[in-house]
Amino acid sequence: LESRLDSDGWSIEITARDFSCELERITVYGRHIAKDDGSLMFLGGADTIFNEAAEPNASAQTVMHNGRAVRLFSGEGGQSKLFSCAEVIDYLLTVYLPAGTLQNQPIERLEALTEGQKVYDLDVTGVNLLEALQRCCERAGIKFKFAPSMTETGPEQQIIFYKDAKGKTVELNCQRGGEALSISGTNVTELSSRKNRAVTGRYIGRGEFKIFEATFELAKGWDASLEEINYDKFSPSTNPDFIEVKDVYRRWVLNEAGDYTKEPYNQGEAYDFSPVFGSDNYVKKHRRFWPA
Repeated sequence: LESRLDSDGWSIEITARDFSCELERITVYGRHIAKDDGSLMFLGGADTIFNEAAEPNASAQTVMHNGRAVRLFSGEGGQSKLFSCAEVIDYLLTVYLPAGTLQNQPIERLEALTEGQKVYDLDVTGVNLLEALQRCCERAGIKFKFAPSMTETGPEQQIIFYKDAKGKTVELNCQRGGEALSISGTNVTELSSRKNRAVTGRYIGRGEFKIFEATFELAKGWDASLEEINYDKFSPSTNPDFIEVKDVYRRWVLNEAGDYTKEPYNQGEAYDFSPVFGSDNYVKKHRRFWPA
C-alpha cells in the first residue's frame, strides 16, 4: 500500500501478490542427505544439482522430513536412484518451507501429472525457490498456481500443478432472451459479451533487444542490522541457522527495480540508467545481466 500527494490530490496504489513472493525470499543451496543408516545430514557447501551428469543421486528410500515422507539426496557411496520431476518438486517444497506453510499435492498426483518423467542435470544452486520450481516444471511440461485452501484446518494457501489444455471439457448452454427458462437449456447464471472487432490492415513493429556494456557500483542486498564481526555466524558449516543470514556479505545488488529501496535494506532510489541508455524514458524493472 503506497499513498502519494501531488497537485491532483491523494492517490493510493495497492499492490497485491500471491504466495509466490514468499518463495522468492528463499534461496536454494546445499544438499539435504539421507544416509543409509537412516540419519540425515545437510551439506551447505554442496551444489544443488539433481541427477548430476545424468547419474542418479537420490536416496534409495524416502525419509520423514518436516512431517512428510520425502526423497532426499543420497550420501557418498550409498545406494542411489534417479530423481523424478515429481520428487524434485516434493523435495523443494518439503525441505525449504516450514511444515504447515503451504498445502502441497500428494506425490502420487505429481507423478501421474508428470508421467513419471526423470530430470537430468537440473542445477538450481543459488536461485530462489520460485525459480527452482519453475525450472523443474518447465522440464516436465507443467505449470503451477497458488490458491486459497478449501480446508478448515491446515495451511491457508495451496499450490496446484496442472497442464495447459488438459482440464475436463464442459458444455455451457444459454437460451436466447425472451425464452422460458429451462434447466436443461441454460446452465450459466450470467452471460455478457462485447462485439469488439479486431483492427485489421495494420503493421506492428518490434525492435530488437539492446545490449549495453557498463560498470556498476553494487549495493548491499541484506539487512545491515544482521552484520557483526563473528564471521562463524555466516558460515553454513558453523551456524545451524545459517539460512537466516545467508545473504549477509554475499548478496550484492544493483537495485534496478527499487526492491532494496525501503527497509530493511535502505539502499536509496532505484538505479538511474539514463546515463547508460542515453534517455530517461525507460521502465524500472528487473533486468538480465550477462556475465562479466
